Amino acid sequence: MLRQLADLQTIRKVARYMGLTPKTVWLTSQRYQQGGLDRALYERTRPGKEARLDRQQRQRIDLTLALRRKTDCIHFVCNRPNDFVRRFLGDTVMCG
Repeated sequence: MLRQLADLQTIRKVARYMGLTPKTVWLTSQRYQQGGLDRALYERTRPGKEARLDRQQRQRIDLTLALRRKTDCIHFVCNRPNDFVRRFLGDTVMCG
């Protein structure tokens, strides 16, 4: 998104291409101008109730969910070996 804006594409064109609203593209570009790449990519902490989980706990949950999705995907592929799956994945998944 930022690279497209740097190439002088319009906010509306970038938004349409990225599947975002023009407001989102504009706000991201403003955050980039105010604080660089880190500011554009990561939101500041907001005021409000303190989080129940700390950063490490949230990362652990994210990792668990990611591994579960990967396991589910492999299980699906290995239990439904059809021509489409073989053509699409080839030998990238070893089942057994």
